[in-house]
Amino acid sequence: MKSYFYIIISFLVVSFSSCSSDSISEEIQEQELVVSSNKVLEQAVFDEVNNFRIEKGLSPLTISDEAYPYAMQQTQFMIRTGSLSHNAFQDRASQLSAVSKATKVAENVAKGYTTAQTVVDAWIASEGHYVNMIGDFSHTAICIGSDQDGVLYYTQIFFQK
Repeated sequence: MKSYFYIIISFLVVSFSSCSSDSISEEIQEQELVVSSNKVLEQAVFDEVNNFRIEKGLSPLTISDEAYPYAMQQTQFMIRTGSLSHNAFQDRASQLSAVSKATKVAENVAKGYTTAQTVVDAWIASEGHYVNMIGDFSHTAICIGSDQDGVLYYTQIFFQK
C-alpha cells in the first residue's frame, strides 16, 4: 500500500513539474519575442530619426551602447509608474556625461505609439522633441518597452561627444 502511495505522489510531482516547466518555457519564449520585436522597432525609430536628420542636412546619429542603460532605466520607470515623464533626467544626463564624456544630453519620451513613423511624427510635431531631434548631437540610444497591456513606452537619449 505504501509503495502505491509513493508511486502516485511521484507521478503527481512529475506531472505538475512538467506543466510548470512548459508554462515557464512558453513565458520565456513570449518575453524573448517581445524583446526581439522591440529591438526591431528600436532600429526602425533610429532609422526614421536619422532619415529626418539627413533630410534637414544634419549628420546622422551613431547608436551608443553606453547610453542604452540610461534609456532603459527611464523606459522601465515609465512602465512601472504608467506615466510619461522625464523623471530624474538630470541625474541620467550627469551619469551618462561622466561615463561617455558627453558635453550635451537631451531626451525624448513617448507612450502608446505602435509604429516608428507615428512616434517620430509626434516628436516632430512637438517643439521640444523636435529641437532635440535636430540638435547638435552625435550619438543616441533608444529603448522601447511594453507594459502588461502591450502599451509601448519609448525613451531616446541624444548626446554629443
